[in-house]
Formats: sequence, structure tokens, C-alpha cells
Amino acid sequence: MNKYITLYLLSLAALAGHAQDFDTKPTLELGNKEQDVKFTIGARMMTDAAYYHSDFTPMHSGAALTDARIRTSMTYRNWYFYADFGFGKGKFDQKNIFLQYAVKDKHEGNHAIKVGYYTDPAGSMARLTSLGSYHFISRAGAANALGTGRELGATYKYTNKHVTAYQGVFAENQYNKVDAGINGVSVAGRWVVRPISTADQTLHFGLNMRYAHLGGGETYNNVLKKSLSLGQSLETYVDENQDFSSCTLDWANNTFDVGAEALYHNKRFFVRGEYRHKIVTKKRDSKTLFEASNDNIDTWGILCY
Repeated sequence: MNKYITLYLLSLAALAGHAQDFDTKPTLELGNKEQDVKFTIGARMMTDAAYYHSDFTPMHSGAALTDARIRTSMTYRNWYFYADFGFGKGKFDQKNIFLQYAVKDKHEGNHAIKVGYYTDPAGSMARLTSLGSYHFISRAGAANALGTGRELGATYKYTNKHVTAYQGVFAENQYNKVDAGINGVSVAGRWVVRPISTADQTLHFGLNMRYAHLGGGETYNNVLKKSLSLGQSLETYVDENQDFSSCTLDWANNTFDVGAEALYHNKRFFVRGEYRHKIVTKKRDSKTLFEASNDNIDTWGILCY
């Protein structure tokens, strides 16, 4: 009996070790060639440990299970469904979940329409790369602070050997749960050219833009008050403290993001980088706020514009 238990545990260990490479090859793949159906399932786990020796930082030393996922996909002819669910940090977290329809034209170009919850194409080049593809140090702080993550939306993507055009419309809150106001909406796109694209060498230039009308917020003196929070933690997932670099912009109304990116690799060298710029506009109903603040006998004054 002990022999079978040992073999079972060894099989699980081998499966877990292979599951970490799900970003490039699934753990388990099942298919039916006659029906042109393929199903995959895999898993991924990431842990982090850190020790801080400093008299001026509030960071907490320790270890954490930062990411644990079950990932599935199904392909049927030109249809592709993908679902990715996380269990890291002691809570259930919905990751990517989308349905895609793709066809290839006679010029070797790929056309794809995608609907669901996934990464915004203008969210930054770093955010479009899975954490499973990074080693040790992950995304740059600016990408975490200024970039956009997953959103609920629909996109159209065209790709060939030298060009990618990826654009769509997104909702700000995938569950439409807002305390006040309505769900926000954004329009985003990413456009890439590859003058060199071979198995041994790639040269890549890209541009991305995003416009968002923020939604949701809180009712403050009969006025909808919307806020935008930006921040980044240090390069650790043990304590994702953002006290060092963060801000909350009250009365935010619209945002406009623009970014540029470049990448080059050959057999011995790899380099990439990106630039991001964010503009935030604000809107406040000062007249209503003034009238509400003066709606008692203890205040007086006049509204100045």
C-alpha cells in the first residue's frame, strides 16, 4: 500500500513541476481529430520569500503563496475558449476568461474577434506578458502604476508576419458593481510593426493609445465624486505595500494614455523597453457643492469661479 502511495505522490510532484510551464505547453492535452476538438488543462504556482533589514521601511519580511492557478482551454475548429482562475493570496480570483473566433486569409493574415475578460491591448507591453514568462524581477514599476490590467470587452485583432493591429472597447468594471454612477467605458488599441521577423532575430516597434471615461464613485453632497488611484509596490510579492509610490486623484473624469515600445532579440541578445504617458482630466460640480456646504445657518459666502 505504501508503495502505491509513494508512486502517486511522485506522479503528482512530476505533474506539478511540469504545470509551471503552462504558458508555453499545457500539462494535459486531450483531443478528437475527427471532430476537430482539443481540450487542455494545466496549473501554475508561484511563491516568494523576502527579508528586509532596514530601520525606516514598514515592509514585512516573510514568505507568501502569491499565485496558484488552474487553467483550461478548448478549441473547436475556428473557436477558442480560455479560462484561467487564481487561488493565490488565500482567495479566489478570476483571471482571463474569453471566447475567440479566428480565421486565416489567403495572404497568411490572421483575423480574430475576442469577447470576454482579458488584458487591455493598451495596458503596456509588460502587462501583456504573463508573469509566468518573467524570472525573478517582474514588471517595471511604471508599467504597474500607469498600465491597465484586465477588463471586460470585445476586440478585433489582425496579425501577419510583419504587422499587428489590436483594438477594442471595454467596460471598467466586469461585474458592474458600483456604489454610485454608472460603469465606465474605454477605447483602446495597440499597433505593432516588425521590420525583421525570423526564427533567430526580431525587431519590433509599437504604439498604443487608450481613452477612458471613468465610471462609478461615491455620492458626496449630492454630487458624484469619482477617483482614480495609481501606485506601485517594490519588487516583491511578499508585502505589496504601495506607501512608497501611490496617489489618489479625486474628481477624476477622463484618462488618456499613450505609449511607445521597442524590442530586439537574436540568438545571444534580448532587449526591450517602453514609454508611457497618462493624462487625467477632472470634473467637479462646484456650484452644487457650494450650495450644499452653505445649506445651514452657520455658513455664508459667495461662489467664485
